[in-house]
Amino acid sequence: MGKIFRLGQYGEPKEYKFKWLTYYPFICGFALIYEKAGYFDKRPCIQIKLIGLLFIHLPLDSKIYSHKSPKYGIYYHDNGLWFCIGEKIRVVYMFWDKTWIRTSYLMIDNTWFNNNKTNRDDYDMNSLWKLVIKYKYKIENGNSIDVDAVITVEEREWRYKIIKWLKFFSIIHKDLSVSLSTDIGKGRGSYKGGTTGFSVKYEKGETFQQVLERMEKKYGLYSIDKERMKKIEAIYE
Repeated sequence: MGKIFRLGQYGEPKEYKFKWLTYYPFICGFALIYEKAGYFDKRPCIQIKLIGLLFIHLPLDSKIYSHKSPKYGIYYHDNGLWFCIGEKIRVVYMFWDKTWIRTSYLMIDNTWFNNNKTNRDDYDMNSLWKLVIKYKYKIENGNSIDVDAVITVEEREWRYKIIKWLKFFSIIHKDLSVSLSTDIGKGRGSYKGGTTGFSVKYEKGETFQQVLERMEKKYGLYSIDKERMKKIEAIYE
């Protein structure tokens, strides 16, 4: 019985492959599934996932040679139990699973534009509240580059699916959404590229200025904009 042994990125065993078994030790979860055939493998397959993922290849010929085949069983994924019935799948979501309600954008007139399941319209970009701040960012050679940050404010709301009609149990996150004129971070200058945009979540009781200062510290941005404080103070007027 031959064995193929492959190493992961840091030398840990990633895959054990035998004639009738294939085992992935670092893929955990829950699944118990019978497939009429494996992945381009005519043998029926039993898939068991608990501590690792195990495929048992049965010594039978299904006459099916394809990337998919009818399957029967159950597995857990994305906060739901997925029931496989041949070519069909049925999902029962757990009570803690959440559903998206809205994404809201702060506008110039201090109102919110709500994007939800019944309103998918785009907002007027000219009416969107935004703050532009000029920053400096230090790169690897010790020099600094200019970075313009366009900052907007967004809110996102989720509710638990089983009680989604009860607003009292809403989960609301308020964020600064930041778009940069050039990339920063470890990947800058490489084929992967750096960071050109991100969001920073408001913590409980934080003001705009506190979130902004935390963002600047986290991403290594320092301001050269003499009007920076005036722009921030104008927010509270």
